[in-house]
Amino acid sequence: MDRTPPSADVVRSLVKGLAVLRALNEHAPARIATLVAATGLPKPTLIRILNTLLADGYVAPVPKSDGGGYQPTPKVRLLSGAFAQGSLLAQIARPLLVNVSLVIKWPVEVLTRDGLSMLIEASSRESAPITLKRFDQTRFPLLRSGAGLVYLAWLPKRESAELIAQAMAINDAFDGPRLTMAGLAKRLEEIRAQGWGHRDYEAPIQGTRAISLPILMDERPLAVLATITLRQVVGATQFERRLLPHLRVAAQEIVRQYRQHTGLREAIPA
Repeated sequence: MDRTPPSADVVRSLVKGLAVLRALNEHAPARIATLVAATGLPKPTLIRILNTLLADGYVAPVPKSDGGGYQPTPKVRLLSGAFAQGSLLAQIARPLLVNVSLVIKWPVEVLTRDGLSMLIEASSRESAPITLKRFDQTRFPLLRSGAGLVYLAWLPKRESAELIAQAMAINDAFDGPRLTMAGLAKRLEEIRAQGWGHRDYEAPIQGTRAISLPILMDERPLAVLATITLRQVVGATQFERRLLPHLRVAAQEIVRQYRQHTGLREAIPA
């Protein structure tokens, strides 16, 4: 028996509200114009939905001093808690992140691509010897995050270019230098040659630096491993000498256990 509800029973307002939440997750912090472009909803409709999400605590405004716009609050995690707990990658990564944090002292995270964003799958923020309040959100723009650029740097060039074009087609709601295809291509080449990438943040703690490297499986990025430090404390040379070797071992162990749990064998070079 077909249990699919007739179209008349579909709550269109709920569908529109979920579309706005998805757009916020993809582009946070997002301004009204960005959300209109991403959802295709009329501006008055979008504003009504946004006000509802604000009133219920799922969305919060971003101060103008931090670029303005809107972003999801931690309450959004309640909508996906069961899925996050069930993620195989997260289950594998969590104990490994805790262990590597005990060695390098700084918090470590695993991020995966979800659409045009990088999503934190697992983190050792709560257990790392050095704790830094970074961001409440767990999702970061693909082109405006170190993890996103590292992920793109290890994709095949055509696939990377397609994702970049999609991300740039959305009205950019972020302050900072204007992104160009040529500039991004050069940056990705530099990251790949170096073997890791970073992005600096001035809020919520001035001088925060997120340093990322790829978790590669069969020469493709399965995910990205990132550690959160302070750039005045951990410079590039110190990172490469003291932290990077431990992070690489953790990345390799994540892949090894992931293969073991999924039954995927290592690809044989042609």
